[in-house]
Amino acid sequence: MKKVHEYIIDRWKNTVRSEKIEDGRINLPYPFSVPCESEMYTSFFYWDTYFINRGLIFDDPLQARNNLLNMKYMIEQIGYVPNSNLQCMLNRSQPPLFAEAVQDFCEVTGDFNMARECFSAIEKETAFWESRRKSEIGLNFYRVDADEASLEEFLGLLKERGIVEKDETSLKIAEEYYTEAESGWDFTSRFESRGLQYIPLDLNCILYKREVLLSKYAGCFGDEEKRRSYREAAERRRGLIEKYLFDGETGFYRDYNYVENKFSPVISTASFMPFWAGINTDPKLCAAVLQKLEFENGVSATEKIAANGIKQWDYPNMWPPLVYFAFKALQAVGLQEECRRIAKKYMNTVERTFEESGSLWEKYSALSGGKSTWNEYESPRMLGWTAGVYENFYYEMLRLEKQ
Repeated sequence: MKKVHEYIIDRWKNTVRSEKIEDGRINLPYPFSVPCESEMYTSFFYWDTYFINRGLIFDDPLQARNNLLNMKYMIEQIGYVPNSNLQCMLNRSQPPLFAEAVQDFCEVTGDFNMARECFSAIEKETAFWESRRKSEIGLNFYRVDADEASLEEFLGLLKERGIVEKDETSLKIAEEYYTEAESGWDFTSRFESRGLQYIPLDLNCILYKREVLLSKYAGCFGDEEKRRSYREAAERRRGLIEKYLFDGETGFYRDYNYVENKFSPVISTASFMPFWAGINTDPKLCAAVLQKLEFENGVSATEKIAANGIKQWDYPNMWPPLVYFAFKALQAVGLQEECRRIAKKYMNTVERTFEESGSLWEKYSALSGGKSTWNEYESPRMLGWTAGVYENFYYEMLRLEKQ
């Protein structure tokens, strides 16, 4: 455990970029973290940075702060945090975890001025999701703002990855998958290749928790009207999540196809999110999700079902961000033994693979406990979110040992 921790501490500096270049990116005002040391990914990525910060708030709070201020800057400039600061990725966002990242920073560092500094940016990003990503049933969905040329280019990428047939010409198919890409789960059987029809469970749980945080912050800042308004918004969303995203027949929360009025056929780690967000506190229901998704060496992105195919955000792949949410969900409902167990499985897998390869990787196998072999592209050697989640668990384990 100590060897991987020391490796991460030593290597964080290699994942920070500060250069200002004219190459089709938004230039950011502060040094920013990138997903890995190699040249494969050298830009800012929203989804990755949240989990990178989960480690940096312990190991390098100054860089964690820089990452938050870069997110704030992008919201102020374009209204939301894009998938990446690459110009070609400005047509979509990713799971909106900026508010949660601010709260994490405040809790660990004790610097609650960050909440005041970022409050208006959190509100502005919330307005983007409410105005550009809202369904007629009152819950939010993922979408993409792509022109025809972008869709054609994306269709080519899908063919390269083997996601669609080589002779596919439909731009509607490209739009379905492009929408799925905004979820961060590119790609998964959760949405049955019909991203435009689905209300994602995880997105709405993230937005619920954001509304609760906005209400809390507004109250701290003495704005009673906003405190009440955001609290009411959170309660409305909670009611809609219970109405549309809870499958009473099976007892699981699921993604919902609001066009065809049916649930996703796949139980995934998204089913942990209502427990993470505090929408449901029933440990038995949360434990039932774990029973579906826990395997010998960790937590799989989805359960094992016949629909599992070639998509990398499916069984048996174990992705660090999803393990993190599972851990936090189990912790929130009081399943301490279970959350400690899955954290140790994740850490053991990372450590064992590190001993074999000398590297951290983007994803692993919950089944074999090694580097994932279920990929849509060459798996890069990662520091990024693998390190961030590892460090978060490392400090959690130290804290628990002291109790």
